[in-house]
Amino acid sequence: TQHPAPSTQHPAPSTQHPEPRTEQPVPLLSPDLLRRLDRLDIAMRRPLTGTLPGERRSRHKGHAVEFADYRRYVPGDDWRGIDWNLYARLGKLFVRLSHAEEELTLSLLVDRTASMGFGDKARRARQIAAALGYVALRRHHRVELGFLSHRLEARRSLRGRAGRGRLFEHLEGAPEAGGSGDLSAALAHWRARRPPGGVVVAISDWLEKGGSGPALARIGDERHEGHVVHVLGADELDPGASLDGELRLRDAEDGETAEVTIGAALEKRYRARLRAWRDELRAGCRRRGLGYHFVDAREPIEDALLRTMRRGGPLG
Repeated sequence: TQHPAPSTQHPAPSTQHPEPRTEQPVPLLSPDLLRRLDRLDIAMRRPLTGTLPGERRSRHKGHAVEFADYRRYVPGDDWRGIDWNLYARLGKLFVRLSHAEEELTLSLLVDRTASMGFGDKARRARQIAAALGYVALRRHHRVELGFLSHRLEARRSLRGRAGRGRLFEHLEGAPEAGGSGDLSAALAHWRARRPPGGVVVAISDWLEKGGSGPALARIGDERHEGHVVHVLGADELDPGASLDGELRLRDAEDGETAEVTIGAALEKRYRARLRAWRDELRAGCRRRGLGYHFVDAREPIEDALLRTMRRGGPLG
């Protein structure tokens, strides 16, 4: 029998291999959004007491005597700063800005506990911190950045143009959200090391089993204008979209479990409790003279910054 001779010809192995694809990290803020932020500044919504004048005038605008510029009035601004003569001519409200004598420091405190790891909350919190820090540094203010867990972590002091790059590096390179936390203890740690005055913005989901009151009490005082940014995602705002039936739920931070049956009745009670909790947090901020700013992590970052953060918030 004859068998076909085995072929001695084999296709030559290719020396060309496709380049491995590397995923490029998505920047926290787009160039277009940064250009829009260039027109803004950190707003001081009320005069701070107990802050001593500096030895030289800083470049930022504040509430001293010498006039510097105007900007459009936004709800929450001190009405005493409105230029009524300009309103009589233009029919629009503008606030007078003046050169400030003391240095403004913006303290950015970002929650990185395990509960922030659900959905887009952690990224949204870092985007907000990146935007506020970028505006402050571009306007020649000083930025103090830190992460909150059971204590204040990875604290950085940033200034000038070089500080902008370091700000983004620290925010993008910080460890992912994880572990248990104690916001009250972390904010007490910050308070013991806080700068002498300025604006402080604490960004968190504020999911504290013991209540947020002790944490809120550590943010603002007569020398620090405090703002609370409350970030929630789809898992908290609309749990019925992903959860149904009999489930065992485990706390992401302390491991405690609870068995629940999720249906229409429980979802209704949950939504009522969610509204009450948000109202309670807002009222707690108001009692302590803090700005409260709610951010839905599902919405575009532009809405959180250009609308929420300017409505009586730290951007002006």
